[in-house]
Parts: sequence; structure tokens; C-alpha cells
Amino acid sequence: MRRSPALLGLMLLGLSIHCRADGRLALAAGLVSSTANTGMPKELKPAWNIELDAPDSKDLGSFEHVDWSSTGSCIAVETPSGFTVFQPDGTKLWKHPFSAPFFGKKFRTMAVADSGETVVLAGDSDDKEILFFSKSSDKVTSVHCRGTAWAMHFSLDGKLLAATTGAGLAYLINETGRVLWSGATDKLILAWPGKPGGLRKNAKPKSLWAKEDIRLLKEAEASPIDGTRYSDDAKCAVSWGIPNHGTDIGWLYFDKTGSNEHVWQKYTYDTADALINGVGSQVLVASDQVSDDLKVLKDNPPNSPTDMIFYVFDQTGHLLKTWPSPGQGRFLGYSNNEQSFFYEYWGGPSVSQQCVVEEDLNANIEWFIHSDSIMRPGQYFLGPDRKWILNYQKNHLSGYEIGI
Repeated sequence: MRRSPALLGLMLLGLSIHCRADGRLALAAGLVSSTANTGMPKELKPAWNIELDAPDSKDLGSFEHVDWSSTGSCIAVETPSGFTVFQPDGTKLWKHPFSAPFFGKKFRTMAVADSGETVVLAGDSDDKEILFFSKSSDKVTSVHCRGTAWAMHFSLDGKLLAATTGAGLAYLINETGRVLWSGATDKLILAWPGKPGGLRKNAKPKSLWAKEDIRLLKEAEASPIDGTRYSDDAKCAVSWGIPNHGTDIGWLYFDKTGSNEHVWQKYTYDTADALINGVGSQVLVASDQVSDDLKVLKDNPPNSPTDMIFYVFDQTGHLLKTWPSPGQGRFLGYSNNEQSFFYEYWGGPSVSQQCVVEEDLNANIEWFIHSDSIMRPGQYFLGPDRKWILNYQKNHLSGYEIGI
């Protein structure tokens, strides 16, 4: 599957380009590939740049969190000196500077309501409080939890906050900081638009959450190499992970509602990442190698486990197409038409710097975003409406408009 880069190198736009032996192009400043007949992909430039006034101190650190609201109407950025709420176009809505005891505090997670008027922060492993900050009040409301909040997300209407903690407990809290429900995380019942089900009976009003936010709430306690994604109606799901950590062999399942067994199961070499389209008819996988036969995978490990391969499977597990991708990374998500996807690269023999690309299912790169930062996963943030991507590096926040 993998091809060795040819020796020919070209300099274009100040970036090192190598022509691969299969006619594809690898960009050394973050992987960019393209079929030979489509020309060069374009480099996206930021629509705006903002310098954050985070203190550059070893004691305080620098950037801490970036969070999109559930519908993508606003962004909250937290640094050790405070937080600021922006519109997607970079317009500042309001700013809250920290004073004692919050200045320099290590927060673990944050969330911002879709109105942009409420921001919540939760502390590190020694802190069991969820803090509510409001644009209209200087009062900070504190909610005590059993366990540290590992994930928090507002409902789409902004009326309820769902939080899951390291103690295996979940909470539903209204916008005033009153706990409406608490219980085991696996008893937390949330729904997204198009998914049947709802909240716990004593949680009012009935609210919906973004599908991706529900996934992050449920998987906050799981290993970062395990995951599940659902179709829009929740009738199909793809799951992946490594059952016994330390081994190189992982698993990949496809399930349908009402089935007592996996519709199909495959094995992966090392970790994988996957997307499922809205109707559940197609699964996109990034992995070092995928096989139906465990023994074949064990006996024939990939030659270069730092490279990745993209696979597209249908509902039956039939392989529709596959193509090489010489770099490691993660899916940010599908584009709105689900004919292409956004992928963040952060390592690999052909990737010298971090970047994000939009790539279609025919292996054509539409555009790329180049980052000068060091290889640090998770520095790009796709908006829920898939119209903007944010990038943070060195106390600078940049916005790239992609839904145009």
C-alpha cells in the first residue's frame, strides 16, 4: 500500500514538496496529497488573527482551553489570566479577567452556552467544583460534584449543562447552577436531533444536545484510543479501540440497532480513528492496517507503522476504496455534504509540521492549513456547523473560514 517518496523535491510557496512514486504529492510542512491530474491544492489563509494576552510564565503556563458553543455561534478561549468569548468571525463579545482565587488556576475543561453569555469552568484533579460565569453578573456560582468534571457541554438551547466526572457520575444543571439530576454516567440519557429518546424524566425542560457533544460526554472516562460514532438516527454505529492495552492489535466494529451481534468486525494494527456518515451507509477509517483476519494481521505487520491508510467500508463491511496517507493524525469530521473530510496531521515520516487538510473520498486534497507550531495534537478546532476551523499556537488564535 505504501510508496516511497521520490528523490525529486520542488519548492513552492516556501514549502518543501515531494513527488511520491504513485503520482501523489506530500507536503513536508504538514502532509498534503493530491492526485496527479487535479493540480496543487490551495493553502487557506486565516480570515482573522487574535493575540491573546496570556501571561508567558512557567508558573502559569499559557493557553488552556478553546471551546465552541453547541451550534457554533461563539467561541470561548481560556488562558491563566481569564477568558474571552468571540463570534466565529473574531469579533469579541466579552471578556472576564481572573482575579484571586482563579488567576493562574489549572482548569480541566470548559463550556460556553450558545448565547455566549454563560461560561463554565471545572478544576483539575484536586477540584470538584463547576464554576458558572455570567456576562450579566459579577457573581460566580459554584456547583459541587462528586469527582472532577472531565467533560461539560451545554444543550443546543443553552438551558442545560451536562457534565460527566472522573467518579463515573453525571450531572444535569440548569443555567442558574441548580442540579436537576445526577446519577451514574451510563444512566445519563441524552438525545440529539433525529435520535429517539430524551432526558431523564425529572430533567426539565426537555432539551437536545449536539451529537458530537454527547459522544464526548460519554467517552470522557474512556481511553483516548477507544471511541464510538453514530449515524444521525443512532441506528448504526462504528466503534474502535484496543481491548488489551500494550498490544498492537485493535478492533473495529459496525453495529445496528436491534442486532445481538456485530454486523461486521475487523482488526486493526495499532490504533484507529473512524467516521460514519449521517445515514450510516459508509464508514471512513484511518489506521496503520485493517484486516478481516487476525492471524494475517499478526503475521504481516505494516512495514512503516508511522504511516496511515484510509479505508472506506459499506454497511456490510465490504471495502469500497483505500489509499495511503503518509502521516498520523485524527479526523476533525466530515464536511457538510459528507463527500470530503477534515483531517489533522501531526506526525509521520512525510510530515514535518502540523497541518489540516480537506480531502475528498477520491484522495484529492481541496485545501490545506499550515501550522508553524510544534507537533502537538489537538490544536485545531472544527466548528459544529463545519464552517470554521480554529487554530491555536503560541498565544495566537486564528480563524479559517471553510464553509464558503
